[in-house]
Amino acid sequence: MSHRQSTTDDDKDAYEYLKQLRNSHDMRVVSVRSGSGGIKLYKSCTRVGNEPAIEIPHTEPSFADASRDYADFRTMILCNNVETITRNNHTYVVYNGDNE
Repeated sequence: MSHRQSTTDDDKDAYEYLKQLRNSHDMRVVSVRSGSGGIKLYKSCTRVGNEPAIEIPHTEPSFADASRDYADFRTMILCNNVETITRNNHTYVVYNGDNE
């Protein structure tokens, strides 16, 4: 997958979409590195071309506890039409624009 070129309105929509995903039960049970400070949501993340992104401090995220809706982290990503990018020991979840 390749992520999209963004505009201001697209970024606002992407941020709101990612915010809902970040606040879901399933994202709250994703594993993170110990002492990392947890999962963060950015309106503009320089590590992924200044796009909105969810930052997960782990290079291979998985569920640390049972998910309500998905068998595994990868399934959650696919079902939500987002994609992941790994940079500097973190995984970034970005909106791919196919959620219409």
